[in-house]
Amino acid sequence: AGVQANLFKDAFILATTEYRIKLSNSLSNQLYYSIGIATSFPKRIKKQVPIPVEKKPEPEIKKASEIKKNEEPIIQKNILVNVLDEATAKPLQYVDVLLKSNDGNEYHAVSNEDGKVIFNQIKAGEYTISGRLNKIDATTTSITTNDFAIATNQIIKDITHNDPRFTLVGNTIELATKQGVGGTQVTITNQTQSSTAFANSQAGSGEFRSQLESESDFSIVGKKASYISNIENLSTKGLNRSATLYVKLQLGIQQAAAGKTIILNKIFFETGKTTLNTSASSDVIKLIQFLKDNPTTKLEIQGHTDNVGNLVANNKLSQLRANSVVNYLVKNGIALQRLIAKGYGPLMPIAENITKEGKAQNRRVEMKVIE
Repeated sequence: AGVQANLFKDAFILATTEYRIKLSNSLSNQLYYSIGIATSFPKRIKKQVPIPVEKKPEPEIKKASEIKKNEEPIIQKNILVNVLDEATAKPLQYVDVLLKSNDGNEYHAVSNEDGKVIFNQIKAGEYTISGRLNKIDATTTSITTNDFAIATNQIIKDITHNDPRFTLVGNTIELATKQGVGGTQVTITNQTQSSTAFANSQAGSGEFRSQLESESDFSIVGKKASYISNIENLSTKGLNRSATLYVKLQLGIQQAAAGKTIILNKIFFETGKTTLNTSASSDVIKLIQFLKDNPTTKLEIQGHTDNVGNLVANNKLSQLRANSVVNYLVKNGIALQRLIAKGYGPLMPIAENITKEGKAQNRRVEMKVIE
């Protein structure tokens, strides 16, 4: 017999009893009983239902013929342009090169010292290439889509430029240091054709460029505040344009600061006289140009001699020669109030009066900037 009572949820009290009757004389009757508590262990775990995963459709694979045009790979290549002088086949620098597409896009670049221009990563298409230098157009060439089909990453094209003139490549230098001087306005006068061109020297190198007509004589002079410039002469007479492209020149200038003295080596006088030899004295032209370019500057024109002869005579000679230079400057439009003539005779030598060369150096004319 047994009894089960529910104590609370999932817990029970159990009571059982059992009576056994003996089956023989050797046995005895037996009585059993038990009391206990029962509960569930462990708790039942509910089985989780898996969440269904949505299956994505496989991407559609298109055939090559079905790929849209805008999905095609973009082809880009570098374009190298060589600019050459037509007469000499030499590379041309400073050419303004234009790459223009058929849809109107433009790319500009200037050729380097090797005459080359590179346009990087240009999209495949139809293009024209042109150039311009010294207001003269170069030849043109074209690029097609077929050019972009080459295996290499670079398309090479050539254009040529035909200018019958020579190219003057000059450098303005400080005579004392031989260093380039920028900011100098250079005047190039064609004395044969009576025409004038101007150029400006670059900072650092002092380089300037201009075009020179054939069969002509030229004079070149610089202008920079507080500087006096040499006057250089050159000629293109006899030069062959098919063989010569560049004409090179160094233009020397000197700083003429207040208190500084500058020797004028190219001023000459008639032998034993005080008369100025104007045809040979190119430095008087240099003086006139300097005084016109610096209208407030005042100068002392100094005459010097060697020590040969009488001191009084040498002093007089040097003074008269200084006067002769001043008179020439006045005749050419320089105000007398800006000039002082002073003869120093042999008192300020720059070389020993022993050799012929030394004496020649001491017979000189100098300019000194007063203010």
